Amino acid sequence: MSSYKLYYFNSRGRAEIARWLFKLSGKEFEDIRYTQEEWLTKKADFPFRQLPVLEVTDDKGKTTIIPQSGAITRYLGREFGFCGKGSLEMARAEFLSEHMMDTVMALFINEEDEEKKKVPVRQALEGPVSEGLKLLEDYGLDCGYFVSEKVSTADLSLACVADILETLDKNILDNTPKLKVLVAKVMNIPEIKGWIAIRPKTQR
Repeated sequence: MSSYKLYYFNSRGRAEIARWLFKLSGKEFEDIRYTQEEWLTKKADFPFRQLPVLEVTDDKGKTTIIPQSGAITRYLGREFGFCGKGSLEMARAEFLSEHMMDTVMALFINEEDEEKKKVPVRQALEGPVSEGLKLLEDYGLDCGYFVSEKVSTADLSLACVADILETLDKNILDNTPKLKVLVAKVMNIPEIKGWIAIRPKTQR
């Protein structure tokens, strides 16, 4: 049986979907969280000098390091059965997940002053972020989820992103009622609901 170590900061961010996948699958993992100060001393040890990173050790003791949040999500989704069935469903889960990541990129604003960031953040939320969400609103939710009758990485990506967006604007999903229902549905899956109740309290 493989063992897993997930390295990230003490936040939800780009690692939260991986944590949800572990919880959904019932797989144990080490949730290793670095402070910014700790990261500075560890950074040189990691591929591409970035987090998150997933460390997988198989039953023969061979360890593989997987950097990049998208690669981690796809790997765990395939391993645990949350990427859809067959190549087309997998592709659908992937492009919807990538769309969600593209949507939130508008919020990555190069400004350290929190007061100065408020205006561009609001503009991003009202502009490209809202538009990106609206593009998903009618994207085939007839079966209850984006890909099939079972939750997939696409649904988890949306819910993880919404979980963070709602810290910036609690009404961000009001104009996309179908997405709002889907997010609530994902958040109420017992394994995810249970994790949310006990996870470390962080701003995002």
